[in-house]
Amino acid sequence: MRATAVPISSGVTCGYLRTQTTLHPRIAAIVLTVKGWIARITICLLLGAITTIAVAWACAWWINVGQGDFREGWHDAQQTEWMRGWRITRRDAFGANRVVAMARGTVPVPPKAPIAILTREELVPWWSNLSQVMDEQVRAVHAQESTRRAQGDKTTVRPTVLFDDARGWPLPALRCRWDHGLVPGGPEGGEILQGGIELEPANPQQVSSLSIDDQRALPYWPIWRGLAVDTLFYATILFVLLGGIGFTRRELRRVRGRCIKCGYDLRGDFSTGCSECGWGR
Repeated sequence: MRATAVPISSGVTCGYLRTQTTLHPRIAAIVLTVKGWIARITICLLLGAITTIAVAWACAWWINVGQGDFREGWHDAQQTEWMRGWRITRRDAFGANRVVAMARGTVPVPPKAPIAILTREELVPWWSNLSQVMDEQVRAVHAQESTRRAQGDKTTVRPTVLFDDARGWPLPALRCRWDHGLVPGGPEGGEILQGGIELEPANPQQVSSLSIDDQRALPYWPIWRGLAVDTLFYATILFVLLGGIGFTRRELRRVRGRCIKCGYDLRGDFSTGCSECGWGR
């Protein structure tokens, strides 16, 4: 008896049945379109994140926060004899924000008018946890006071200077922190930079009289809310620009009588579509 070959719609490879499915042309076109949009959005989000970091670092490099708007206030420690309170100052410039907390060993005297005296809640911004750190510093100083008093040492604990620096626009996206003086769990004195790469001072020729406003760094601690908002902001701009470029290209091809998808010369006849790429068919 002779065997007869039976044609089947699927092939066999290495003993496994391989099926081939064919989508309807319109469904296939929709799938390709969706994939294209997802790719564009992903690329724009990635470029938006890169732009956000670049803008934040450009602000850290170029913007001198010492020239920004100035506000200040006081916060009473209320827990320790040698650290009576905090002097809090804040400066805000384009793409640059800095809040400074300086511990005082004596009761601070508020400045005279016209400077408005604000509370800690009004001065410490939403992107900084400096209020929590200030409270931790007070507890650390209080512990050191008790130890020194038990040892008969009446010297004053060195005042602490903390400041958070944030960069980015339209919202702060990256931040860093300087800690001068007493560090909880660390040595007294010195300077620690956290979350940043130190740069040259804004006025290197005046290093002998260097102020807090002159210190600079490239921050890399993320401020998640600001990072997300700025990324979406720049991604939207890039998406609109890329869409505008594509629209302009398609219109130019239409005016020249070419396929708006691949640019093939249709000699102005769009009724039958494009024989090269299948557009309009």
